[in-house]
Formats: sequence, structure tokens, C-alpha cells
Amino acid sequence: AHLENLGIAIENLVKGEFITNENAVMFRAMILRLNQINPFTVKEITLETLQKLVRERAPGSAERVGESYKLRIGKEAIQTLGKTEGHMSVVQLFAHELSHLTRLRFVDEDNGTWQRWLAYADSTAGKAMMRKLVIQWHGGIETQAALNEIDGYLKDPEEFIAAQTSFFLLNDVQHIQTDFTADE
Repeated sequence: AHLENLGIAIENLVKGEFITNENAVMFRAMILRLNQINPFTVKEITLETLQKLVRERAPGSAERVGESYKLRIGKEAIQTLGKTEGHMSVVQLFAHELSHLTRLRFVDEDNGTWQRWLAYADSTAGKAMMRKLVIQWHGGIETQAALNEIDGYLKDPEEFIAAQTSFFLLNDVQHIQTDFTADE
């Protein structure tokens, strides 16, 4: 039932002109991939759409509400995604917010997994991988917008985790060329 409800919600995004059919295909692929990895990941997730920004300057949000998890997308902000330098695509936004939800659901801030993420985010390899990912997302060009985005991810462990895990979701649906080292 959860997959069916998410499928309907994604279709409603297309009908409401929040996203294109091509975006919807990638959204569904990411949901199915998460379900394949761990069916509990998509259980209790709801997808909401709002006309305006979710919060100041944020096109999306992810949060726990009781026992459920809400992923919200703002139509007004989505219409500008990918149209100006430094803005992620709507598909990247969806992957990023799904990554926040999976972190909320499975990684408590006081457990060993959280500590390993913090150590990785602070490591040379973690910083190098983030740099490569973001520059790749900016068309392989090291722009000021890309450097600002990297800096933001490196300053906030929650955002670092979401960016890293969204890469793997995105890579499952649209191969991203990188040259990672074994440490990264």
C-alpha cells in the first residue's frame, strides 16, 4: 500500500505540473530502489506538495511527524530548480530529501553509525568525495556556487549525510561519472 500511495502522490506531482514525466520516472526508480534495499525505508513516508516554499529559501523538507515521515516539496521553488547556476535539479532535491528521511528513520544521533558519519565527514577522504560529487553536479566545473555548496555540506553533518546518500540514490537512476579513490 505504501508503494502504491507514493506512486499516486508522484503521479499527482505530474498532474499538478510540479514535475515532468521524466522526473516522475526517476522519483519512482529511487523509491523502488529504497524499497529493494530495505522495505521499511519507504513505509510510513508521505509525499506532500505545497504551492509556496516549505520554509525560507528551501524548496523541500523532510521531517518525522509522530510515527510517520513527511517529504514536502514546494511548487514555487521547484519551478526555479536547475534554471540558475548552483541550483539542484528537482530529481536531486527529491533524492536529497529522501536521504534526510532515511537518516531520521535509521541513524540516531547518539549511535555508532552517526559517529562514523561524523568521522567520515571530517576526514580528508570524506571532504574529497564531497568536493568531487558537488563539482560533478555542477557540470564538472568548479564554480563559486559549487564551492559554496561544498562548504555548506562540510559545515553541517546532516546536510553532508543527505548529499552523500543522495548521490547513491541518484547514481542508481542516472549514472554519475566520478573518479573516487578507495578511501573515498
